[in-house]
Amino acid sequence: MRRDELRNRQMKLLGNAFVHRKVERDIHAALDMLRATRLDTREPSNVVIHGAPGVGKSFIIEQYLSQRRHISRENGSLRQDLLAIELEGATSPVLIAAEMAAQLGLSELPRGRIASDTGPITHAVKHQMLMQGVEMIIIDEFHHIAPNEGYGTASRIARWVKSLSKKKERSRQAPFGQREANIPIVMVGTRKVHDLVLKDPELLSITPYFFEIGRYTHDTPEEQRRWQMLLADLDDKLPFSEFSGLGNPVLAFKIHQVTYGFLRQLSQLIMEAGRLAIERGLSRIGEAELYESVNNQRLLLRVGNILDCGSHTERSSISNPFDSGQSKPMES
Repeated sequence: MRRDELRNRQMKLLGNAFVHRKVERDIHAALDMLRATRLDTREPSNVVIHGAPGVGKSFIIEQYLSQRRHISRENGSLRQDLLAIELEGATSPVLIAAEMAAQLGLSELPRGRIASDTGPITHAVKHQMLMQGVEMIIIDEFHHIAPNEGYGTASRIARWVKSLSKKKERSRQAPFGQREANIPIVMVGTRKVHDLVLKDPELLSITPYFFEIGRYTHDTPEEQRRWQMLLADLDDKLPFSEFSGLGNPVLAFKIHQVTYGFLRQLSQLIMEAGRLAIERGLSRIGEAELYESVNNQRLLLRVGNILDCGSHTERSSISNPFDSGQSKPMES
């Protein structure tokens, strides 16, 4: 294989390297179960997935969508089993409903995007979801829907979530409403999402599943072993002919110093170090590549400024803990 072909192949494998965690398997299993049983219950069972920025929430959702989502056209009509929305910046139910309408292919909607449009747009969205066979709605970065945490805000959002996830229309044939209208909503975001749901008793009553995703701590021997096992598993996924020794206790400690146990920062560290190793034709990532990766991404040295979920403590900047691989002159 030519050198440039090998490099391109290694870079692609490096970008796809990831480690399955127990929390990921638990969440995927719960979402599968809720989709499979939603027609057996009178009300939907919603889900909250929360944690600090950088712990891997969005990655878990991305993996689920890549493995489970199916979109097709049958006789010219769109069919999709999962509807996924990622919120960007402060938003509101009416804007989210409008984004859902766009994904569902709806074009004839109220022109305005004011609060009074929420009901009509949501009703149209719900009808179209039933037509397309949507089984679950996933809303990532859900905390952007609540820029403030007042009771009134929580109540309005709760009413909208309930109107979207279940249908109150009843008939003689369906006295409890249409079972296929039970569409669970997965709300993904920071601790604010958890607190928002707790503020409304009725929304809480149809949201029985809460998953908290935390960073990897490194205080006790058991926590250190768990971190080392994660790194060893990641090491096994890397596209090199030799192991890089990421799970070695000494190196694992240095990696934790830089990443603070956040998977986003771990990915940034290893991706850049791996790129450097590939460019240099090395058979593994060395500590010198980790050193340069940190120097090339100075934000890694300030990762402690990321607030730990639920606390207001932060670490100050640290010095680069890795060995540059350059010999130092002996002191006379």
